[in-house]
Amino acid sequence: DPGLAAGGADGARIAAARAAAMAGGGTDRDPAGVDPAGEDPAARDRFLGQARQWLEAELAQRLIRTDRNDPDACAPLLAELRAWQMDPELANLREPAELHLPVTDNRGRCAAFWDSVRAAVERFAPPEPASSESDGPARP
Repeated sequence: DPGLAAGGADGARIAAARAAAMAGGGTDRDPAGVDPAGEDPAARDRFLGQARQWLEAELAQRLIRTDRNDPDACAPLLAELRAWQMDPELANLREPAELHLPVTDNRGRCAAFWDSVRAAVERFAPPEPASSESDGPARP
């Protein structure tokens, strides 16, 4: 039910996005072994689109709540975003071309979403420590 995830309860939107992404890729089965999208490419595309929208909403909410200048606040956000980048249940959103579905606006939107995740990771990551090596040999 799309309305359940829209409320943004802790973890609900992410869990719903994972389930929708898996359904969109045909990798989700109900307890009876039935694929919710069946062989319908339009249904798979709708599932993938819904998953992406939930992740976009979650990302936006997390970015608003996180103070970029507070390393203690950034650490959980970075951990979560990096987990999304590796999450096998979100793979259908990261690599929609692998699903061999007709090309839709969702492919471009999925790519743009993952670009925004990468940009957020870069923006919220702690700065690299300055190198302590000198530029050349010490002079007497």
